[in-house]
Amino acid sequence: DNISGTATGDVTFTISFDQNVSYFSSNAVSVGNGTVSSVSGSGKSYTVVVTPNADAEGNISIAMNPNGGAKDASGNNLNIQLGSENSNALSYSQAFDTKAPSVETISVFSTGTSNVVNTVSSTVDLKIVLSENVTGITTADFNVSSGTIDSVSGSNDTYTVAYTPSS
Repeated sequence: DNISGTATGDVTFTISFDQNVSYFSSNAVSVGNGTVSSVSGSGKSYTVVVTPNADAEGNISIAMNPNGGAKDASGNNLNIQLGSENSNALSYSQAFDTKAPSVETISVFSTGTSNVVNTVSSTVDLKIVLSENVTGITTADFNVSSGTIDSVSGSNDTYTVAYTPSS
């Protein structure tokens, strides 16, 4: 496939045959945790693009169906290579994660302390813990109906957001 690590979108699998193929289509593969979005190619080489299931994580699996349509000129099923050029694997898997992170907890503290605040009357720190590591969080990612988000700091799954209520 074309992804190293964990895929967050479509994965393109390259399928190589030992001779020219006729009748190769999405029927020639079985996919778990995703759907075939396109099949292209000719001769000995084809690509299958798989879209992982939405809002999920796990492994996309793709397996060749030996009786699924890939035939040589004589109508015989073919020797199939899926994965690296030096393998004869009939199946392959790819880790994926299309599940958006969610907020696990929000705690309110006096600015710069670990003292919990029950009533917000001045600037406070909101400690936000997410369900997974994220990057690139800025003040623009927050929308408040009253007050302002002054700054965001943190990393991975824990961030501190400075919030000033309207007066």
